[in-house]
Amino acid sequence: ARPREFLAQLEGRAARANHAQANSYEAFPPFAAGVVIAHVTGGADQSTIDLLAVVFIVARVAYGLCYIADKS
Repeated sequence: ARPREFLAQLEGRAARANHAQANSYEAFPPFAAGVVIAHVTGGADQSTIDLLAVVFIVARVAYGLCYIADKS
């Protein structure tokens, strides 16, 4: 009934998972804007844009897993 209160009370791994999710939501708009701008301006080959986008996504997944596991 009150998800924000519930999430505020989480501790440990569950709290870190929630924080990693929130951080990913915050990182998405600049990432999406960068991909769109790179595509629209034509400043880079599509394969380069694709590669950088995949590297970013893989890095974000690795970050989330490390954050949840409490690894610095």
